[in-house]
Amino acid sequence: MTLFLDSSALVELGVVGDRRELVLAALTNSPTRCASALARTEAMLALRHLALGPHELTELWAEFRSAWDSLHVVPVDGPCLDRAVEVGSTFSIGISDAVQLSAADRLPRPVGYLTFSPSQIPAAAELGFEVISEFGG
Repeated sequence: MTLFLDSSALVELGVVGDRRELVLAALTNSPTRCASALARTEAMLALRHLALGPHELTELWAEFRSAWDSLHVVPVDGPCLDRAVEVGSTFSIGISDAVQLSAADRLPRPVGYLTFSPSQIPAAAELGFEVISEFGG
């Protein structure tokens, strides 16, 4: 099964705790791992806000880049954005969530969708993804 990580899952790689352990376990169990191009920017900005100083930021970004380099990147192009309009309208979710789900929707099934964003879970399940989250699916 292909694993898709949204921005919230990628951020958790930089935070010690149960969520990080869930992400690491999912990465270990999935040889094919993907994220949207948008997720890189969102996750790096979120890590910037979590860092307590420049040294910690450098460490967080280095760890993130290492994980990022192991992912296949799903482009956020015209077709993805067109699909995001449909997904956002259908599920009444925001732009970022709609883009993440639309990027994952381009992948051949089965797809595990790893998120810690409660607003994405019902949409991900209805789109046919196996939701991986502390909140369940």
